[in-house]
Amino acid sequence: MPLPKPSKGQNRNQYMDVCMHELKKGKERPQKQRVAICLREWGKGTNEDAILRRFALLIGEIEEPQCPKGQKY
Repeated sequence: MPLPKPSKGQNRNQYMDVCMHELKKGKERPQKQRVAICLREWGKGTNEDAILRRFALLIGEIEEPQCPKGQKY
């Protein structure tokens, strides 16, 4: 099953919600594996927001946000 590609203007959390939902429809995978697959898909590709975010993280301009307390992907 092909994974959804990040849409223009879609932030990482929005994409993760969509991707995790799609992966639940496929074969049974542990949650950590689904998270890794979605994060990999978010980080590759040509999504302008993802590219700019990776650059900002690389140069230390921003810090990686954490999941809200009590929530998991």
